[in-house]
Amino acid sequence: DVDMMLAGPRAGATTMLMSDACGSTDVHDYEWIFDDEASAEMSDSEIVGCNPFSIKPTNFTITEVMPAPAPAPPYGSTMSVFDGLEGGAWNLFVQDDAGGDTGFITSWDLQMTTRDAADTGFAVPSVAVEEGGTARLEVVRTGPAALGPASLVVATEGTATPASDFTAPAASLEFARGEAVRTIEIPIVSGTEGESQESFKVLLSSPRDDARLTGTATAEVTIPADKATGTGKATPPSNKFTFGKLKRNTAKGTARLTVNVPGPGALSLAGKKVKAAKATAVKAGAITLPVKAKGKGLQKLQEDGSVKFTAKVTFTPTGGSPLTLPKKLKLVLGG
Repeated sequence: DVDMMLAGPRAGATTMLMSDACGSTDVHDYEWIFDDEASAEMSDSEIVGCNPFSIKPTNFTITEVMPAPAPAPPYGSTMSVFDGLEGGAWNLFVQDDAGGDTGFITSWDLQMTTRDAADTGFAVPSVAVEEGGTARLEVVRTGPAALGPASLVVATEGTATPASDFTAPAASLEFARGEAVRTIEIPIVSGTEGESQESFKVLLSSPRDDARLTGTATAEVTIPADKATGTGKATPPSNKFTFGKLKRNTAKGTARLTVNVPGPGALSLAGKKVKAAKATAVKAGAITLPVKAKGKGLQKLQEDGSVKFTAKVTFTPTGGSPLTLPKKLKLVLGG
């Protein structure tokens, strides 16, 4: 008749570790490890008993209510309800709801596996949308396999103004557990003919829970000039790009650099100590470039085990002008 419920530092984050398991077998001198990945639940058989071993949380009384000061139900049934929690106080509540029984717990401890919050940002840094259309900006979380819930604050700024030029997005963006991609949709208002080109930025800030802004936190939306009257000019394709992660292969002393491009075009990498590399983008998104040392850079890498240098990365959008940005890089061999 022993009930144990664990409560995390956020309201509603609770799970019933065990409730009315083990039949009527007395429980003494036991040590249990509650683990979602355990092979089995507890038994409710007096023959099998509840011998100490690693088990999944097990609740044989779904309607169980723990007395105050424990939180009120409903209670979770897995340890994963605590994913993404940070800091705060944890509490273990225990009761024996059979009259006349007594007992005590010698000690308990909580073991956590921690990681950084998921890398979060816009998939592309800019989009162009005609009046009457809808700007769609994907916000992507990458990294861990099991994503917890998360939220971000969304704001806008620029020459285009809410209500008159576009419908402002919601002030917050919420990710559900396991959700990797959310799309912010912004309808563009059909305005007066002959308007000049306008633009505004969508800004992400204040990430909470399983999100951290390590990617592109700002995306620009361009509303081209009204071409119906002949007074406007077509907007050239964007050449703005951002750098992503550098994934090193220390066994070979090479790496692959991720570059986020706004659309189709040609991408290249060059420098004195690095081999030239090229790639072609057929659409907006992440493109990788191989990074390999050459000449004096290769010699230093082989002698010292590492080499630092600055490369020039150029993106030329299809039908547009090139943009070149410097990128500091480091290669490691055998580290």
